[in-house]
Order: sequence, then structure tokens, then C-alpha cells
Amino acid sequence: MSFHSPFIPDNADNFTLPTLSIRKPDKSISINRYFVGHVYSMVSTIPKNYLFWYKKQPNKSLTISGESKAHLLLTFRNAVLQSNLGLACKTGVELHCSGYFQEIINILIEIIGSHVHIHNPNIPLRFLERYNRFKRQIKLPPNAGTIDFPDNELFFKRPEVLEYKYTLNCQPVRNFLSEIISTITLSHQKETMLPKIDNKNLNQNHLYVEAIKLNIPKAVVKKELLKNELKIILEVIKKCLLHKVSKTQDAIYWILWLIKYEGKIKRKGEKLPCKTLKIEGVPKEHTNHWVWYIWKSVFTRLSHCNYFKKKQIINIYELFKIDFTKTIIKQRLPLLFFAIQMINYNVSNLLPAILNNLHLHIQVYSNINTLYRNLQIRLARKSWIQIARQPLIKNSPVINNIKPRQPQKPKISKKQKKEMEYKKHMTTLNKKLEYLDIIPKANNYF
Repeated sequence: MSFHSPFIPDNADNFTLPTLSIRKPDKSISINRYFVGHVYSMVSTIPKNYLFWYKKQPNKSLTISGESKAHLLLTFRNAVLQSNLGLACKTGVELHCSGYFQEIINILIEIIGSHVHIHNPNIPLRFLERYNRFKRQIKLPPNAGTIDFPDNELFFKRPEVLEYKYTLNCQPVRNFLSEIISTITLSHQKETMLPKIDNKNLNQNHLYVEAIKLNIPKAVVKKELLKNELKIILEVIKKCLLHKVSKTQDAIYWILWLIKYEGKIKRKGEKLPCKTLKIEGVPKEHTNHWVWYIWKSVFTRLSHCNYFKKKQIINIYELFKIDFTKTIIKQRLPLLFFAIQMINYNVSNLLPAILNNLHLHIQVYSNINTLYRNLQIRLARKSWIQIARQPLIKNSPVINNIKPRQPQKPKISKKQKKEMEYKKHMTTLNKKLEYLDIIPKANNYF
């Protein structure tokens, strides 16, 4: 694999970051061939009893079972972090059937950077190889979990073909899902320890002092602090990375400092301006962010690293770009920290196997279709229970999909509420003292 030459820091703003070369097929030629052959492959590989037929309701906040999307995503993330492979696979299947395939990918990429990282250094390469092969197999759009077959040919109007409408019933998709979930769930995990930022240091004076310590000219620092302090912060990070022995922890510290400082400025209604760059595989509206300048400095350092580290850092960078938007920058930053720490890690290509507990991987691959069938059975039972509970009366509100009006509760003032509580208390007290009624009452006339 060939690597790009190091970047020159003083280059123009338009530059191309290193990318793994992937041949892009011609969609106009390949899409119909793919779908024609792919339909028969699904029929031959997945038995009819294991196909999934339920369609997701048009509600972006719920899953196919009616649960909260946010809650199920959190459950899935916690299951992966706790190495609970069974729960991770079940929730992953339900999220896929609900159309949230890309959300699964994003959570797993985040966990690679924040908890797996150096404990399984080859995992970025493994994940990237499987992801690229998966995209070539099914040619999904980058933001789709399911895709409809085209209707522009008579072939696709056949009844036996129309039944196989979604990639939910595509064996390569199911295999890829089971593989990446089990690989990351069963990896050794430990959360990355990051330096803490003192709020007292979130000011330009602290930045000025530290920049001078890194031999940045005073005149340059003073001038840029008046115009755009982002240039000084990025220069400080670059100096840390290009030091004779890279100051990786200092570089991470200043990235975290930049995040907090940017948040402080935004609360005042200001922002740190950043120019748009040309980056392959990332939409133009998401390239005007300072994170790409830090990646530029990281790749400048690659000329001093061995081949294995270069390969690993480029793979981490490719993971960072998958489905990237500025809204998920905080979830992707652990990958950047992982790449920076790789510069000083004493690692070689002689590493333990990526797959831990191989027998568990085999069990997941063997039972992945059963998980889809079990979800369908659960949904079928749920729907039949709902039907059984509906009253069999004509013009019923349930049958007509009209919710019956619930009587409004009268508003009660605080005074009335206290009186009601007092009466309730006296009633219970009188019941407890009923046995005293046999005692003759005193004659009040004497």
C-alpha cells in the first residue's frame, strides 16, 4: 500500500488527505445486474421461515416494536460496553429492522475509539475491510439501512421478486451486522484516560504563555490573538505533534481545551471561523471544521513513523470519515485521540488475534437468522394480543381508530385539597375508635 508524502504546513488551504483507494463502480451499469442476481441469492440463502416481513411504522422516534429509539440505542451501547453479546445482538437486530442501521455503525465506531483503541490495535483495519466489502456486496447508499428494489423493469414486478423488498432479508447484511457487533463486544475494553481542563485556564493569557513556551514568536502570537485565536491553538497542537518525541498528551489536552473554549465563546454569541477544505468522502458543508487541520498535522508526523503505524493511523482516519457530520464530532474525537496516541505506542504487527472467544463468534454467525425470526414471532404475538383485546362491537371507538374522550378531572384548590385530606384522616380515625362506642357518653346537663 502506498502512502502520501507528508504535508507541508504552509501549503494552501485546499489539500487532499490520505485515503484508501477504493474503486467506485459505475452505478448506471452495475445496479440492475446487482439486483437481478441478488434477488435469487436471497431466495437461495435465507429459508422462507427466517425472512422478516414486518414494516416499520412512519415514526422516527420509535422502533418497530414500539419502544423508544433513544432508549434502545442506549441499551445497545451499554450491552456492547458490558460485553453482553446476547443483548447486543438482539437490540442490534431490532435497530436494523427499524431502519437504524447507520446508527449502529456510528455507535460501534465511537466505542472503538473510546474503549477498545490500543487493546485491539488491528481492529480499525478489520472493521474497515469488512465495511468496504459489505458496501461492495450490497451497494447501499451511505445513509440507508434498507433499500427498495427499482421498479423500472418487468423483472422486478414479478410477485416472487416483490416479496424480497428490503435488505433485511439480505444474508450479507445480516452477516456483516453479526460480525462487527461480536468483534467489538468481545474485544478487551478500557476507557481512555483524558487530561482534565481547568476552567480558570480558558482564556487567551493561558494560551499566550503556553504558545511562547513552544517557541512560537511573540509578535505572531499577539497578532493572531487579535484576529483569530484558532490559528494559534492549531499551531500549538502542531508543535506538540511535531516535537522530537511527540507530546501526545499535550496535543490531546489542547484539543480538549479548544472544545471547551469554543463552547465558552458560543455562549457569548461568537464563533471561531474556519475555512472550508476539500476532503474526499466528506460532504462540503461538513469540511469547515478545525478537526481536519489537526488531522493534517497528524499526517505530517507520519514521515517519522514505521509502515505499520502509518497503516493503522490511515485506517483510523478512514473510520473517522464514515458518515461524518459536524453534529457527531464529539463522538468521533476518541478516534482522533487514538491516532495521536498511536504515534508513541511501541506496537508491532505481531499482535494477538482480533477475535477473542472464537466459539462465541461462531455461535453468533450460526444463529443470526434465528434472531430475526424470533423478533418477527414476538411482533406477531404482540399484534395478536392487541387484536384480542379490542372489543368486537360495531362502530367501536377502537375499530374506528378514534380514541374515546377521557373525562376531565375537576381542578381542586390547595384549600379544598387540605380539607379533603383532613376528612379522610378523621374518617380513618373514627373507624379505628369504633370499639369505644359501647361506653356511655357523659351527661352534659350536669
